Amino acid sequence: MPGFDNAQLFTRLNVLFCVQPHGLSPGANVTKECGEEASIPEELARNAKPVGAVSYEEMQESGLKRDVLFCYDLQLPADFVPAPQVRICPLDFALS
Repeated sequence: MPGFDNAQLFTRLNVLFCVQPHGLSPGANVTKECGEEASIPEELARNAKPVGAVSYEEMQESGLKRDVLFCYDLQLPADFVPAPQVRICPLDFALS
């Protein structure tokens, strides 16, 4: 989404985007990503509740890509403000 930084994505979509690393459980990964992507303290992030999973397949030039999105709900205090550690920017900007 060009033009949006992570703070805007987090507050507009209320989601975190991440990749499931090998050797880390989905729950542990959510806790890690909450800290990395929005500076959510570990003690809060551990309260994330698994609510489902979405699996899909997509045909790409390189072949069939299979994916699973693990979905979690996390109740945050009303005054919580995410503090992203990374920034999303257009590719041409990142390459310059």
